[in-house]
Amino acid sequence: RNSKRVRKVKTVYDIIFQIIEERISQNITQKELALWVGTHKSNINCFESDTYNLSFDFLVKVTQSLGWKVQVILK
Repeated sequence: RNSKRVRKVKTVYDIIFQIIEERISQNITQKELALWVGTHKSNINCFESDTYNLSFDFLVKVTQSLGWKVQVILK
């Protein structure tokens, strides 16, 4: 569950797409991810279909559950 690749993103859609790709590449279901994040499968589904009001805390929980670290650089 640990991917060492650095991912640069430009939009929220980039983030969502990369998270979906990583979840699928790790053979993780939405239900499993929801359990690890501490939420419901429906919230993961809404997040992945961009109908979820994304919070930074939720994003961190999802990415950490996939073995990623979030790094934000403000310039």
